[in-house]
Amino acid sequence: MIKDLTYNQTMNLIHFTCLMTWEASKPSPDYVLEKWNTYIGINPLRIGQWDEGSVYFTASQEVGNYCIDWGTATEDYDSYKNILMYIFSFNSIFSCTLSELIRNYRLYINESGINDKLIKHDLHPLLKEHLDKWVNIDGNKEILQTLQREQDINDILNEKGDN
Repeated sequence: MIKDLTYNQTMNLIHFTCLMTWEASKPSPDYVLEKWNTYIGINPLRIGQWDEGSVYFTASQEVGNYCIDWGTATEDYDSYKNILMYIFSFNSIFSCTLSELIRNYRLYINESGINDKLIKHDLHPLLKEHLDKWVNIDGNKEILQTLQREQDINDILNEKGDN
């Protein structure tokens, strides 16, 4: 499930999710789209209508409430409703595993492509401390170490190919 994501893409997804789920209050639509475009950089594929019995229904209700709270028009929110569905699928990044994070990304966004340039922004020190602990949880750490090793090997091979 994770094999088609690089280390950089995975770290960008982790940082985006962390920024979106860090605070109890929901971020503004402008902030969501700004961070999405910076860290992820793709247009999410749209998912069809959600029936009451579907796995998407609860998250779609929360998205509807979000739009009411922020006063966003329905036609505006079509461009980012799947992003919101992804964000609302977690209480916090710290309450899930890396595998769950990627599974939900694929469930709501239905796309494996993510910006492959590692985006390095200064995170609030407290947020960075919590994120460092989360990254080092068993399971998360092993996945990231494997992806980092593959990224390093690819970088070395690409350097030799350029010479």
